[in-house]
Amino acid sequence: MRISVFYWRLMTSVENTKEGKAAPRSAATVAPPWLEIDIRGAPTPPRLPSLTHSAALQTGRSPRIEMDFLMPDALHSSDGTFIVALWCDLSLSTGYSINERESATALLDEFPNRIRVICPEPAHPEVFRDPRFEYVHNHRRHHPYHLALHTIAFRRKLREIRSREPVAAIVFRLGPLPVVAALTIGDGVPVILKTMKVSDPIMPRKRKWTQRLTASASLPLYRYVAQNSVGGDVESHSYVDWVQSQFSIPPAKLAVVPNGANTDVFRPYDRAASRRRYGWDRFKHLIGYVGGIDSLRGVDVAVDAMRALRDLPDLGLVLVGHGMLVEEIRRRVSREGLEDRVIVPGPVPYGAVPEVISAFDVAIDLTLVKTPIGDRTLYGSFSQKIPQYLACGVPVVAWATPDTEFLDQHRVGRTAPVADTSALARVLRELVLDGSAGLPDRALIRQFACDELSAKAVARRRMDFWTELLMDQAGRKSAQPSIVHGRVL
Repeated sequence: MRISVFYWRLMTSVENTKEGKAAPRSAATVAPPWLEIDIRGAPTPPRLPSLTHSAALQTGRSPRIEMDFLMPDALHSSDGTFIVALWCDLSLSTGYSINERESATALLDEFPNRIRVICPEPAHPEVFRDPRFEYVHNHRRHHPYHLALHTIAFRRKLREIRSREPVAAIVFRLGPLPVVAALTIGDGVPVILKTMKVSDPIMPRKRKWTQRLTASASLPLYRYVAQNSVGGDVESHSYVDWVQSQFSIPPAKLAVVPNGANTDVFRPYDRAASRRRYGWDRFKHLIGYVGGIDSLRGVDVAVDAMRALRDLPDLGLVLVGHGMLVEEIRRRVSREGLEDRVIVPGPVPYGAVPEVISAFDVAIDLTLVKTPIGDRTLYGSFSQKIPQYLACGVPVVAWATPDTEFLDQHRVGRTAPVADTSALARVLRELVLDGSAGLPDRALIRQFACDELSAKAVARRRMDFWTELLMDQAGRKSAQPSIVHGRVL
């Protein structure tokens, strides 16, 4: 792997400019055209430099490149602080940002003295800006100039935190270009990866040529960071095999940690009042979905299932959200003659989602992620919506994958064989006609979500796993960390 000295000089120049210094004129003559660091298969990661240039480069008297390093902490144990480094702007109104916002907030709520969160300065502080977070320059969707400023600011923030308290590990949620994480390897602090997933931008199936270019540049960085990390967690059971195949990470260093819901926000509302509010009270039974209207979420399959249920006159289906398939779904509904049974009202504000969910008798989540591994294809279903539905007390119907088997086991929902529309319609019919088919009442479903799938419960589970990883690394525990998924889900 080659790290361009030109890019290094750019970031050094930016750092000096911010401090009111002149850029080191001798850098161009002292530094070679390329700084080559071979990281492929290295048993010990190279000690990558910080972005602070040395006096040798300023004066030009030395023919070699000298760069300062962050020194290892004196204490590397599970008793120190965990720095959680997030690449996304938490003030954006996207599902990704909202989920990371709630996850990080839950970690701080549960472990105020053990967690420090570093993230980009919010573009919309009126939406979200928690003073407990440590903010650095916003990279503005990885714009090269602002990414350089972001990288420098992060390194400074990291030094600042480490100067005032011992750090046990740095936890990264990797973004499209994991430069900061790659530079952190070799600083002497264990690196843990959070929420590794197939849909991260290292996959070659991106539509735009810029995304494909970024993916090709990111893959070596991802591999380098992953192979030199202590371990990490994934959202789906299928991802365990995928991460092993991509990065050769032993199973003992991986855990499945499910999505969690903010159970303070997602709570039950009065079902009848919610239906009246949105004009859905003409239905005796209501099946619903809230989220992206796209092929990944299987909303088209839900419409197909309604064709098989058209003999139930009091049954309605509501698909709330926006996405690339909204107009196509509306045309499909019209073509099938289901306009009076299927409603596609568009998106609602995030704050209104819990009340919308409460109007449903049954919620559906047909998210299906196909994970190719060699000649095999594994299926996963890790949608954030499932714990949110359950937190509102609404049973869930989903495809049968290892990620959703807990719905049947704990009787908080039902599953149908993957891509079997007839079986899906049959399950929905049983739930509607048999009064939820023996499922517990909404209060018990809500209680299950609070106990097992709340953001705070997931935060505790994640901290247990991180601590266990560090104990294993330190040789103080011989047992391997277990694959975790909602206790015994």
